[in-house]
Amino acid sequence: MSTVNWTSPTLDAEPQDWTNPAADTVFGLEERNRIVQDIINDFIKVHGCTDAAIGIIGLALPGAGIPGLIISIGMQATVFYPPMVRKIAAVYLAPSDELTKALDEALIETLPLNVIADLASYFGSHFFKEMTKDILREYSLTLLGALIPFVGGAICAGLDYYIAKKMTNRIGRMVALYFQNDCQWIGNQKLTYQYVKKMPDDLNEIRKKSPEARRSLIKNLWPSIRMMRKNNMTEEQIISALASENVPKDLIREALDFCK
Repeated sequence: MSTVNWTSPTLDAEPQDWTNPAADTVFGLEERNRIVQDIINDFIKVHGCTDAAIGIIGLALPGAGIPGLIISIGMQATVFYPPMVRKIAAVYLAPSDELTKALDEALIETLPLNVIADLASYFGSHFFKEMTKDILREYSLTLLGALIPFVGGAICAGLDYYIAKKMTNRIGRMVALYFQNDCQWIGNQKLTYQYVKKMPDDLNEIRKKSPEARRSLIKNLWPSIRMMRKNNMTEEQIISALASENVPKDLIREALDFCK
């Protein structure tokens, strides 16, 4: 687990207030992560099958597998990812007591749509092209096979599916990290992408692997803890109250230790 440095000047500042759109994310966090993982998995299935079909073009047209990749990139930017980003954002922004309705359009319309729109704008065609190049570099030898007639098409179909799966999973984790880090990238979008490449697929690992996200989640508990302390609640009562709101136990303990 990452160790959070609580002594830096930034961390000594006042905690986030409730106007922060991601302040509620820590409540019901693991359930939010479960719902988001289901969303990612669903998009992997649809996206992967579509990209594999595009790759099969190469079976009939030698060398056409690579243009097929270019076609699929355009589809990713305009069709697949904005809806996925919007759904993930809705889950992390929804009130903790309405997670079962997080994907209902009626509830989504009540959320801060500017936050969702701003985030979706980051995922344009240029980003997808750079991301695809990065994934292809990981499997550069496989790409050479796409130039071989017939066999190349089959290879490219499989490669398309692999790229779609990797890309969808990484984008999903980027968005999850973004919201667990108070609607901020780790440095910037490009650095966040490099960051999630090394992270496990389990979204609950984000708070353990990212000191920035862990810090943000913990500091968003401080207003509640301070309020309960003002009401003379004991530490055991505070722990029980936060646990009843489905706050992960490891975050409760650390928030209590550092909230003065």
